[in-house]
Amino acid sequence: MSRKTALILGLFFLASFLFYLGVTREKHEGAKTLLTPLGREIFKEADFIEIYQGKEKKGFKLEREGERWILLSDFRKPAKDSLVEDFLKTLASLSGEERASGEKYFSRFGVDQDQGLHIVLKKDGKVLAHFILGRRGPQWESSFLRLEGEKKIYLVPTNLLAKLEIWEDKPAPPQEKAFLDLEVLSLPLDEIKELSFEGPQISWRLKREDKKFVFQKDKREREISFLEGKKFLRKLFPLLAEEVVSPQEFKKPEATLTYVLRNGLRGRLYLGCQQKACLVKKREFVFRVKKENLKPLFEPGIKGQK
Repeated sequence: MSRKTALILGLFFLASFLFYLGVTREKHEGAKTLLTPLGREIFKEADFIEIYQGKEKKGFKLEREGERWILLSDFRKPAKDSLVEDFLKTLASLSGEERASGEKYFSRFGVDQDQGLHIVLKKDGKVLAHFILGRRGPQWESSFLRLEGEKKIYLVPTNLLAKLEIWEDKPAPPQEKAFLDLEVLSLPLDEIKELSFEGPQISWRLKREDKKFVFQKDKREREISFLEGKKFLRKLFPLLAEEVVSPQEFKKPEATLTYVLRNGLRGRLYLGCQQKACLVKKREFVFRVKKENLKPLFEPGIKGQK
């Protein structure tokens, strides 16, 4: 092959390659233009969320109080802050592909007023967004939705139904358990300075001293190793509940669990037990906890001695 022929072939392949890059880039940029931004950064600053279905507005509300979120339904319940914040971030970054437009398509995609799930975000009483969530899309990680007052229906690459604990492919009454916090207490084991329990027939205290623990029960003390102390604490924490119940169900405390952390933070839980479960009061909230999960409190398994 002559040098001239090789040069011509080289220029031909270079031109072909540049043409391929240009076409690929045009297609890529064209795909981007199909996605319409639906979210805004300010959604992350919402202080009130309402999620409901139908004219009767069956659902629940979430309200930000300081650094925490509270569930508002039949009574106040603690919400898992990280889940609420993740939900807001998802909505803030939403973008969708327009799939249909017009009221005649609302029912088909599940975004009509009665069937769809209404997600309303507010800040300082002002509505930031009002989405109407419909059916799950053709892929698991996709959903159909529209904006209240608009006729365009979008397909978004997020399964918003799953984030609301709805596993069907169509809207259903929203589940507050999607955000409910059932963690009664979770303490950093290395930071626990003192833990004490006062019950009707038992009283004990576990106190950390440098690299060991001192366990006191029935006025008798015993030094135990750091590992043995942590092993006991792992039986207790994290302490999880089966459900959150109305504060009115908690009548009278029968036992008290008190903790002190090395940074000085203190806290207290109040307990009232029945045969199979205990009601545990933490601040304003009351949790129902299986009694077997609290067994280490009533039977610590560490024998005291002089």
